[in-house]
Amino acid sequence: QYLMQPLSPGSVVGLTYRLAARRLVEAVGRDQGRVYTNHHRVTMQLVAAMNLPVHLAPMPLFYDPPASGAKPPALPKGEGPLVACMGMPRPEKSGVPLPDIVHEALRRRPDLRFVIQIEGDEADPALLALEKLPQVKLVKGWVEDGAFVALIQAADILLLPYRRERYAERTSGPFAFAAAYGRPSIVPTGTWMAERISRKQAAGVAYKRDPAAIDALLLAVDGLPQLRAQAERLG
Repeated sequence: QYLMQPLSPGSVVGLTYRLAARRLVEAVGRDQGRVYTNHHRVTMQLVAAMNLPVHLAPMPLFYDPPASGAKPPALPKGEGPLVACMGMPRPEKSGVPLPDIVHEALRRRPDLRFVIQIEGDEADPALLALEKLPQVKLVKGWVEDGAFVALIQAADILLLPYRRERYAERTSGPFAFAAAYGRPSIVPTGTWMAERISRKQAAGVAYKRDPAAIDALLLAVDGLPQLRAQAERLG
């Protein structure tokens, strides 16, 4: 729970970390405990809060490699670039509404294809309505690990239009997974994902303002061969 909350000096969360560090030292000794994080800013905050060395670790990978023969869910027909939007978009985690992005992107690039993971038939009606478009396929609910991997591998690029304030310190499973399998991502600046891109741990495009997500997507599609090559080198 505390790992999901902002950490600032003198805050209740910061004091909780300092108390946890004292208990750790008492239990195993100062030289035996190891603290890791995968976010540079959080690392600096934890060092100040815990008064212990904190190590910056590589990105996490949350899924096992795909089983042999695993296939992705049904994909939209066509040969155009395939954009995957994984992680079940919800109002509390999304910036620009995904249906707006899809409609405008298809207006400007009708050859694009989208596969979008949603919660199920109870999802936002605007998301459900996207399935009427021939360039869009919806994946409803949880996806088995092998199929999830196969879907990431089938995609050309991931679109993750998240809220900056929510993902400034949060990690993203789909982003980490895409990076591991050599797929670039489109993300907002000021997030954990954008930091990974700037540190050359992943490939992608980071946009500054939420309305710029569509321009970033089209820019990334235009430069897809270079982005894919970079992502495969870093993956």
